[in-house]
Amino acid sequence: MSRLSIKVRVTLFYTVAMILLLALTLAFLFLASDYQLTGSSHRMLESAVKQAGNQVEFEEDYLQIDPEIDLYPDGVTLVLYGPEGTPLLGTPPAQFPADTPLVSDQFQEVSAGETRWQVYDLYIAYGASGLWIRGIGSLSTGQSILRSIVTLSLVALPLFILLALAGGYAITRRAFRPVQEIVKAAEAISSGSDLTRRIGLAGNEHDEIYALGHAFDEMFARLEESFNRERQFASDASHELRTPIAAILTQCEYALSLPEDNAEQRMCLERIQRQAKRMSTLVSQLLELTRADQQRAAIRKESFDLSELIEVVLEQMEPQAQACGIEFRTRLKPNLSFFGDPSLMMRLILNLVSNAIQYGRSGGFVLVSLTDDGRQAELRVEDNGIGIAPEHTPHIFERFYRADPSRSAQSGSSGLGLSMVAWIVKAHGGTVGVSSTLGVGTTFTVILPLSSP
Repeated sequence: MSRLSIKVRVTLFYTVAMILLLALTLAFLFLASDYQLTGSSHRMLESAVKQAGNQVEFEEDYLQIDPEIDLYPDGVTLVLYGPEGTPLLGTPPAQFPADTPLVSDQFQEVSAGETRWQVYDLYIAYGASGLWIRGIGSLSTGQSILRSIVTLSLVALPLFILLALAGGYAITRRAFRPVQEIVKAAEAISSGSDLTRRIGLAGNEHDEIYALGHAFDEMFARLEESFNRERQFASDASHELRTPIAAILTQCEYALSLPEDNAEQRMCLERIQRQAKRMSTLVSQLLELTRADQQRAAIRKESFDLSELIEVVLEQMEPQAQACGIEFRTRLKPNLSFFGDPSLMMRLILNLVSNAIQYGRSGGFVLVSLTDDGRQAELRVEDNGIGIAPEHTPHIFERFYRADPSRSAQSGSSGLGLSMVAWIVKAHGGTVGVSSTLGVGTTFTVILPLSSP
């Protein structure tokens, strides 16, 4: 039951409630009708028998019956018996049990097969003698009507259930439609694709769901404002930092070009220069990611040979790999045409391979493979380096996150390389994943759709 949607649960609840109410109503009507039928039969029998008794007179030793007596008043059959039960006048209905005992001033219910009768007997005494008057009324007609009502109810009940289900679901679905709009808007905003979107429910301001939608709209507006301030700050800070960093680099280069041979001074200037270059790279990457967040990053897609691009990148990084004692290995499908931004794809490959070299081990390898299945390409960068601990794996694509801060600091890593990889993959409609075993190695897998221009 808990797996059912709220719409289905509400529909089932109201449908079951209506069915129970209908069943109770029908049962009450049946019992009330049966009670009313029995009571009406009793009154009719008693009245007919007593009226017949008024038409009988006793005079000394003989009995005088009105010759105009009606033996079938209002559907009641009257039969007159002597004191010993000897029939005197009238004929009981066919199939009526002849051995039905005579009991004065009491009602009896007699049946024969499917036929039922209500019987009322009255004994009128006169001296040592007397007269029995029996009234017989059929219950079959009334019972037949009740059975017809029950049969009709049982036939109509499934139709009523279907109508109740359909009507209840339609009403519930319409009532919960605004909730679906709230969910869609929340999903779109939570994905970060459109922070300007609002639910915008139209309706009565006193309606609870309308009030909920309005509250969500206000919350989304505050979230958008907060994100915009954060992005604007990152963009402004990046722009402002570029100027002093450029000045520091210029001054360092100028100071290093002077003829004075002061080893300590030169060492300090070289450190400043390295840190300034690192800051420059960091600011450039941060600015580019900020533009990507604001959807202002330029993506220029074209068709190019992805296999050839990988080979070019590996050729450029060969000296860095040799310096670290790492061997490049490749399994590239030749002439794999890809539609995307070549400069961004080059940066993606550079970042992945640089990461593999940085966290590799001397005498190890970096294996780069490229395959496709006709619909999408799969790029894998595998190393047998130090690996990533399980607690770090879910966070490595987060900005400024570094699994090994000390090693990252030595290599000059900014902690934005893998964040840039994730953004480039997303911009091309693909996915990126990582699998790693501590002390064994790491594998990055990038899936990219082979879409045409």
